[in-house]
Amino acid sequence: MSARDPVDLDGSWERDVLAGALDAVDPRGQLERLRALVVAACAADRSLLALFRALERQDPIALTDLALGPRAPAGPRLVQAALAVLDTLELQLSPGSLYRRLVVLAGGDTSTILDQAALRHPAAGWLVALSDAAQEPQPGLAQLRAAAAHPAFVQACWEHAAVGHHAGLVAAARATGRPEPAAALLAHGAVEPAQAAAALLLEEHPETPVAAYLAAVWGPDLDHFWLGVVHRLHSRAAVQRVAACCGDSPRSGAIIQAVLRGLRSER
Repeated sequence: MSARDPVDLDGSWERDVLAGALDAVDPRGQLERLRALVVAACAADRSLLALFRALERQDPIALTDLALGPRAPAGPRLVQAALAVLDTLELQLSPGSLYRRLVVLAGGDTSTILDQAALRHPAAGWLVALSDAAQEPQPGLAQLRAAAAHPAFVQACWEHAAVGHHAGLVAAARATGRPEPAAALLAHGAVEPAQAAAALLLEEHPETPVAAYLAAVWGPDLDHFWLGVVHRLHSRAAVQRVAACCGDSPRSGAIIQAVLRGLRSER
Protein backbone atom coordinates (compact mmCIF):
# COMPACT_ATOMS: atom_id res chain seq x y z
CA MET A 1 0.00 0.00 0.00
CA SER A 2 1.37 3.41 -0.92
CA ALA A 3 0.83 6.66 0.95
CA ARG A 4 -1.44 7.83 -1.89
CA ASP A 5 -3.83 4.89 -1.63
CA PRO A 6 -7.10 5.43 0.28
CA VAL A 7 -6.64 4.74 3.97
CA ASP A 8 -8.82 1.96 5.38
CA LEU A 9 -9.05 2.77 9.08
CA ASP A 10 -10.49 -0.68 9.67
CA GLY A 11 -7.61 -2.43 7.97
CA SER A 12 -5.47 -4.63 10.21
CA TRP A 13 -2.31 -2.49 9.86
CA GLU A 14 -4.21 0.71 10.49
CA ARG A 15 -6.07 -0.70 13.50
CA ASP A 16 -2.85 -1.98 15.03
CA VAL A 17 -1.01 1.30 14.49
CA LEU A 18 -3.82 3.43 15.90
CA ALA A 19 -3.85 1.10 18.91
CA GLY A 20 -0.15 1.79 19.43
CA ALA A 21 1.16 -1.60 18.23
CA LEU A 22 4.28 -0.48 16.37
CA ASP A 23 6.48 -3.57 16.71
CA ALA A 24 6.52 -4.10 12.95
CA VAL A 25 6.62 -0.41 12.05
CA ASP A 26 9.65 1.66 11.07
CA PRO A 27 8.27 5.16 11.81
CA ARG A 28 10.72 7.12 9.72
CA GLY A 29 10.80 4.56 6.95
CA GLN A 30 6.99 4.54 6.81
CA LEU A 31 6.49 8.19 7.66
CA GLU A 32 4.32 8.98 4.65
CA ARG A 33 2.03 6.06 5.38
CA LEU A 34 1.80 7.13 9.02
CA ARG A 35 1.06 10.70 7.96
CA ALA A 36 -1.77 9.52 5.70
CA LEU A 37 -3.15 7.50 8.60
CA VAL A 38 -3.02 10.52 10.93
CA VAL A 39 -4.82 12.68 8.38
CA ALA A 40 -7.51 10.05 7.85
CA ALA A 41 -7.96 9.45 11.58
CA CYS A 42 -8.42 13.17 12.23
CA ALA A 43 -10.93 13.44 9.41
CA ALA A 44 -12.85 10.50 10.89
CA ASP A 45 -12.64 11.87 14.45
CA ARG A 46 -10.59 8.89 15.62
CA SER A 47 -8.24 9.09 18.59
CA LEU A 48 -4.49 9.41 18.04
CA LEU A 49 -3.55 9.06 21.70
CA ALA A 50 -2.31 5.46 21.59
CA LEU A 51 -0.32 6.07 18.41
CA PHE A 52 1.34 9.22 19.73
CA ARG A 53 2.24 7.58 23.04
CA ALA A 54 3.77 4.63 21.22
CA LEU A 55 5.76 6.95 18.94
CA GLU A 56 6.89 8.88 22.02
CA ARG A 57 8.67 5.73 23.16
CA GLN A 58 9.85 4.50 19.78
CA ASP A 59 10.70 7.54 17.65
CA PRO A 60 10.28 11.07 19.09
CA ILE A 61 11.54 12.67 15.87
CA ALA A 62 8.85 10.99 13.79
CA LEU A 63 6.31 11.91 16.43
CA THR A 64 7.28 15.58 16.23
CA ASP A 65 7.00 15.58 12.45
CA LEU A 66 3.55 13.98 12.52
CA ALA A 67 2.23 16.13 15.38
CA LEU A 68 3.72 19.53 14.57
CA GLY A 69 5.24 19.42 11.11
CA PRO A 70 4.08 21.56 8.19
CA ARG A 71 1.79 18.80 6.94
CA ALA A 72 0.17 18.00 10.29
CA PRO A 73 -3.64 18.12 10.01
CA ALA A 74 -5.40 20.75 12.08
CA GLY A 75 -8.11 19.76 14.49
CA PRO A 76 -8.93 18.78 18.06
CA ARG A 77 -7.93 15.13 17.75
CA LEU A 78 -4.34 15.94 16.81
CA VAL A 79 -4.04 18.66 19.46
CA GLN A 80 -5.48 16.40 22.16
CA ALA A 81 -2.93 13.71 21.35
CA ALA A 82 -0.06 16.20 21.16
CA LEU A 83 -0.93 17.61 24.59
CA ALA A 84 -0.60 14.09 26.01
CA VAL A 85 3.07 13.87 24.91
CA LEU A 86 4.25 17.38 25.77
CA ASP A 87 7.26 16.17 27.76
CA THR A 88 8.71 14.61 24.62
CA LEU A 89 7.66 17.34 22.20
CA GLU A 90 9.28 20.00 24.38
CA LEU A 91 12.59 18.16 24.04
CA GLN A 92 12.32 18.36 20.26
CA LEU A 93 11.10 21.94 19.82
CA SER A 94 11.42 25.14 21.83
CA PRO A 95 8.34 25.58 24.04
CA GLY A 96 7.37 28.95 22.59
CA SER A 97 7.38 27.58 19.04
CA LEU A 98 5.63 24.39 20.15
CA TYR A 99 2.66 26.13 21.75
CA ARG A 100 2.33 28.66 18.95
CA ARG A 101 2.15 25.76 16.50
CA LEU A 102 -0.49 24.00 18.60
CA VAL A 103 -2.58 27.18 18.66
CA VAL A 104 -2.46 27.27 14.86
CA LEU A 105 -3.39 23.59 14.62
CA ALA A 106 -6.21 23.92 17.15
CA GLY A 107 -8.14 26.26 14.91
CA GLY A 108 -10.82 26.76 17.57
CA ASP A 109 -10.74 26.26 21.32
CA THR A 110 -7.24 27.05 22.57
CA SER A 111 -7.97 27.29 26.29
CA THR A 112 -6.37 23.94 27.15
CA ILE A 113 -3.24 24.84 25.19
CA LEU A 114 -2.92 28.15 27.05
CA ASP A 115 -3.50 26.48 30.41
CA GLN A 116 -0.86 23.83 29.76
CA ALA A 117 1.65 26.37 28.48
CA ALA A 118 1.12 28.59 31.53
CA LEU A 119 1.26 25.73 34.03
CA ARG A 120 4.47 24.36 32.56
CA HIS A 121 6.17 27.73 31.91
CA PRO A 122 4.58 30.35 34.22
CA ALA A 123 7.50 32.77 33.88
CA ALA A 124 7.86 32.60 30.09
CA GLY A 125 7.79 35.94 28.32
CA TRP A 126 6.39 34.37 25.13
CA LEU A 127 3.11 33.70 26.97
CA VAL A 128 2.19 37.37 26.50
CA ALA A 129 2.15 37.05 22.71
CA LEU A 130 0.64 33.56 22.91
CA SER A 131 -2.39 34.88 24.79
CA ASP A 132 -3.08 37.18 21.83
CA ALA A 133 -2.38 34.53 19.21
CA ALA A 134 -4.76 32.17 20.98
CA GLN A 135 -7.41 34.91 21.25
CA GLU A 136 -7.72 34.40 24.99
CA PRO A 137 -11.01 36.03 26.10
CA GLN A 138 -9.22 37.78 28.97
CA PRO A 139 -5.63 37.93 27.70
CA GLY A 140 -3.06 37.21 30.38
CA LEU A 141 -5.39 35.51 32.83
CA ALA A 142 -4.10 31.99 32.17
CA GLN A 143 -0.49 32.98 32.83
CA LEU A 144 -1.26 35.15 35.84
CA ARG A 145 -3.30 32.42 37.49
CA ALA A 146 -0.51 29.92 36.91
CA ALA A 147 2.18 32.35 38.11
CA ALA A 148 0.34 33.59 41.20
CA ALA A 149 2.77 31.84 43.55
CA HIS A 150 5.78 32.27 41.26
CA PRO A 151 8.49 34.95 41.64
CA ALA A 152 7.78 36.02 38.06
CA PHE A 153 4.23 37.13 38.86
CA VAL A 154 5.08 40.83 39.22
CA GLN A 155 7.04 40.92 35.96
CA ALA A 156 4.21 39.11 34.19
CA CYS A 157 1.71 41.69 35.43
CA TRP A 158 3.87 44.52 34.09
CA GLU A 159 4.35 42.79 30.72
CA HIS A 160 0.64 42.21 30.23
CA ALA A 161 -0.18 45.76 31.31
CA ALA A 162 2.37 47.11 28.82
CA VAL A 163 0.55 45.49 25.89
CA GLY A 164 -2.93 46.48 27.08
CA HIS A 165 -4.25 43.24 28.55
CA HIS A 166 -6.50 45.14 30.92
CA ALA A 167 -9.39 42.69 31.22
CA GLY A 168 -7.02 39.84 32.01
CA LEU A 169 -5.33 41.85 34.74
CA VAL A 170 -8.62 42.83 36.35
CA ALA A 171 -9.73 39.19 36.28
CA ALA A 172 -6.36 38.13 37.69
CA ALA A 173 -6.72 40.52 40.63
CA ARG A 174 -10.02 38.91 41.45
CA ALA A 175 -8.80 35.34 40.91
CA THR A 176 -5.52 35.64 42.82
CA GLY A 177 -6.37 38.23 45.46
CA ARG A 178 -3.04 39.91 44.81
CA PRO A 179 -2.59 43.68 44.39
CA GLU A 180 0.09 43.63 41.69
CA PRO A 181 -2.37 43.51 38.75
CA ALA A 182 -4.03 46.73 39.95
CA ALA A 183 -0.64 48.35 40.50
CA ALA A 184 0.57 47.33 37.04
CA LEU A 185 -2.52 48.78 35.43
CA LEU A 186 -2.13 52.10 37.26
CA ALA A 187 1.58 52.24 36.48
CA HIS A 188 0.75 51.99 32.77
CA GLY A 189 -1.92 54.69 32.88
CA ALA A 190 -4.93 52.35 32.74
CA VAL A 191 -6.77 54.19 35.51
CA GLU A 192 -10.29 52.84 35.08
CA PRO A 193 -9.22 49.18 34.86
CA ALA A 194 -7.01 49.76 37.91
CA GLN A 195 -10.02 51.16 39.75
CA ALA A 196 -12.06 48.10 38.77
CA ALA A 197 -9.30 45.79 40.03
CA ALA A 198 -8.97 47.75 43.28
CA ALA A 199 -12.74 47.60 43.84
CA LEU A 200 -12.76 43.82 43.40
CA LEU A 201 -9.91 43.46 45.86
CA LEU A 202 -11.61 45.67 48.44
CA GLU A 203 -14.86 43.72 48.12
CA GLU A 204 -13.52 40.17 47.90
CA HIS A 205 -9.99 40.23 49.33
CA PRO A 206 -10.03 42.86 52.10
CA GLU A 207 -6.76 41.59 53.57
CA THR A 208 -4.82 42.54 50.44
CA PRO A 209 -2.72 45.72 50.87
CA VAL A 210 -3.87 47.23 47.60
CA ALA A 211 -3.59 50.83 48.81
CA ALA A 212 0.09 50.47 49.63
CA TYR A 213 0.87 48.95 46.21
CA LEU A 214 -1.02 51.65 44.36
CA ALA A 215 0.71 54.39 46.34
CA ALA A 216 4.07 52.81 45.49
CA VAL A 217 3.51 53.28 41.75
CA TRP A 218 1.45 56.50 41.77
CA GLY A 219 2.45 58.34 44.92
CA PRO A 220 0.39 59.25 47.98
CA ASP A 221 -2.03 61.61 46.19
CA LEU A 222 -4.63 59.02 45.19
CA ASP A 223 -7.68 61.00 46.25
CA HIS A 224 -9.13 61.21 42.74
CA PHE A 225 -8.37 57.54 42.12
CA TRP A 226 -10.30 56.40 45.19
CA LEU A 227 -13.30 58.51 44.23
CA GLY A 228 -13.51 56.40 41.07
CA VAL A 229 -13.26 53.23 43.12
CA VAL A 230 -15.94 54.03 45.68
CA HIS A 231 -18.73 54.19 43.10
CA ARG A 232 -17.93 50.61 42.05
CA LEU A 233 -18.43 49.21 45.54
CA HIS A 234 -21.51 47.48 46.90
CA SER A 235 -20.78 46.91 50.58
CA ARG A 236 -20.42 49.32 53.48
CA ALA A 237 -17.31 47.48 54.66
CA ALA A 238 -15.55 48.03 51.34
CA VAL A 239 -16.52 51.72 51.25
CA GLN A 240 -15.20 52.12 54.78
CA ARG A 241 -11.91 50.61 53.64
CA VAL A 242 -11.73 53.31 50.96
CA ALA A 243 -12.36 55.92 53.66
CA ALA A 244 -9.35 54.58 55.54
CA CYS A 245 -7.26 54.82 52.36
CA CYS A 246 -8.29 58.43 51.71
CA GLY A 247 -7.32 59.70 55.11
CA ASP A 248 -8.70 63.12 56.03
CA SER A 249 -9.42 64.47 52.56
CA PRO A 250 -12.58 66.65 52.87
CA ARG A 251 -13.67 66.04 49.28
CA SER A 252 -13.35 62.26 49.53
CA GLY A 253 -14.87 62.20 52.97
CA ALA A 254 -18.04 63.99 51.85
CA ILE A 255 -18.56 61.73 48.87
CA ILE A 256 -17.84 58.59 50.86
CA GLN A 257 -20.34 59.58 53.51
CA ALA A 258 -22.95 60.15 50.81
CA VAL A 259 -22.28 56.71 49.36
CA LEU A 260 -22.51 55.14 52.80
CA ARG A 261 -25.88 56.75 53.39
CA GLY A 262 -27.10 55.18 50.17
CA LEU A 263 -26.09 51.69 51.22
CA ARG A 264 -28.09 49.54 53.55
CA SER A 265 -26.50 48.84 56.90
CA GLU A 266 -24.86 45.46 56.99
CA ARG A 267 -25.95 43.07 59.68
